[in-house]
Amino acid sequence: MATTYCLEQAILGPRKSVPITEDEFLALKQARSTLSEALDFEQRYELLVASFISMEMAFTEIGLRSTIERSWDYPTVARVLQESNRHLANILTAARSYIDQVVQDFKPIALAPSFEDAAKAMLSKQYDGSLEYRFMEALRNHTQHHSFPATSFNGNELNDDANDWVESLRVTAKREELFANRKFKRKYLDDLPEVIDLRITSREYVRRIGEVHIALRELVNPDVQAARKTIEQSIDAYGADGHPTLGLCARSEGDVGERVSVFTDWDDVRVKLARKNDRPPDLWPRPRGYDVTSEDIRGARLARGQSVKDAARKVGIPPLQWERYEAGLRIPFCIHTLHLLQAGEHATHTLEPRMRPSERGA
Repeated sequence: MATTYCLEQAILGPRKSVPITEDEFLALKQARSTLSEALDFEQRYELLVASFISMEMAFTEIGLRSTIERSWDYPTVARVLQESNRHLANILTAARSYIDQVVQDFKPIALAPSFEDAAKAMLSKQYDGSLEYRFMEALRNHTQHHSFPATSFNGNELNDDANDWVESLRVTAKREELFANRKFKRKYLDDLPEVIDLRITSREYVRRIGEVHIALRELVNPDVQAARKTIEQSIDAYGADGHPTLGLCARSEGDVGERVSVFTDWDDVRVKLARKNDRPPDLWPRPRGYDVTSEDIRGARLARGQSVKDAARKVGIPPLQWERYEAGLRIPFCIHTLHLLQAGEHATHTLEPRMRPSERGA
């Protein structure tokens, strides 16, 4: 029996049938598959973003309550640690799920290099380029096989800014406690502080994965848009005479019958997710092309053999703020210049101690 193909509504009663070719049927089938993969791709990333937002909202609320109520009895401490570990575990799980599954996406799309190879290369680049990314990957294994990620916190880290309560909660892990797990690779900790701020490392980890997601979306965007257009054109052609298109399908009839749904309402979910998540999650003003990078800041400190506390004291800021600058927060140019002068690393100027009045007359 020869196979025939048509567009028609999947409804009871009389319905309009429009013949199509085998190639048109296969194109609609491929378009449907491509859009389905694109939806999974966006929903998987949305799970990570939602986990990240949930963590930040929970930590911010804890910071607000600790600033106002200042009640740190044992049940409160236990609850904060429990909540912190729950959110951190959710992020680690969602991130690992994304990383493991994204390399399997869009296999039918012909790309050179393949989507799998491109995804692996981008993820590898982020791994090699970010200490925080490598640390969080190791922390996931530690959490899964050994212990909770967070072991302590500080809920009263206030500086001089009126809005510091927003980030006053520091959820931390200590290097020495991670070293107790012999399977935790110490090379991931060489350049990290003794007390590791898991909120900061989580932000950098999620931001880096977000950069990969945006780049991969751009890579497949031409094929995804073409798939959407293929379906829209079939809908427009079927309904050109004003005929309803509700429940429209492409159908094959022969030895083996097959039906492919032809509508786009479900794909609008993907479109909205892509529009909402159009940039990596980032809560800090990042260095621009002409700004000082975190590598420059760290390099100037290490060149003088300074600790974070030493560098922060030289410019009159809390050590926590200096840690944030080294983690990627844009540093005010005046603070960086002052540090270079204090450290003797400025390219054109040096500081000289002011003479006392008694020394001038000598």
